[in-house]
Amino acid sequence: IKTHIYIWKIILGYSKTKKEHSYKNILEEIKKNPNKIPSNEIIRLDSNRTTFEKDKEINREKIYRILNALSLCTPDFHYCQGMNFIAAFFLNIFGDEEEAFYIFLSLLLTSDYGSLFTKECANLKKYFYVLERIIEILLPELYNYLKVTNVKVSFFASSWFITLFTDTYLNIKNRDNPKVLLRILDLFLFKGYKSILKVGIVLLKHFEYKIMSLSFEELLRFLITDMPKSEFFQNSSYDNLMNTFLNFKIESILINR
Repeated sequence: IKTHIYIWKIILGYSKTKKEHSYKNILEEIKKNPNKIPSNEIIRLDSNRTTFEKDKEINREKIYRILNALSLCTPDFHYCQGMNFIAAFFLNIFGDEEEAFYIFLSLLLTSDYGSLFTKECANLKKYFYVLERIIEILLPELYNYLKVTNVKVSFFASSWFITLFTDTYLNIKNRDNPKVLLRILDLFLFKGYKSILKVGIVLLKHFEYKIMSLSFEELLRFLITDMPKSEFFQNSSYDNLMNTFLNFKIESILINR
């Protein structure tokens, strides 16, 4: 994990972010005027829903502070439900509230991630469209089944783009070294949302026949609740996942259309 953290900090300009923003001062400003955070109540609800095995209340307060601080110092971005999972992931991986804040802020400011929350989330809608087109071209049987069952991509894929699959973290058996998730984050930092689209397609391909055996209600439950808990994200699947990922080609024209 130390190697991943070291690389993330370099790619995201962590040191520069830390120099330009003071977490302590931001928290003081919020304390003086909590009404400055329009999403405060939503952030509180999402923080309270974030699951921890130990020190639940302490960690939820840390997530609450991190997300409020992000909302205050990034007015161009809008808080979106699901960001609490990234905050929880960074808090667990880094083991320090202030470091988790700075790496999350760096993610917003210097990577493709921040582009998701500007201009009324126009890019999120674009990625839904692109993902649907890729499913239609590469997984036509699954595409037709989703159409027949009236399951839209936005029903299940929004969490992929907003959480970068970190909503799977607390379901992973080896949280001290979540190899699959760490690799997904690496790929995102190097390749941007192309990598998330590709992971999503590999995930759907992996469960294609399972998905096509389910009714509408079962299908939604599987895609939203069961799939993030699946063996796909466990360390035992790492080699197979990476082999599939590396051998599964998506033409750039499909991503950029």
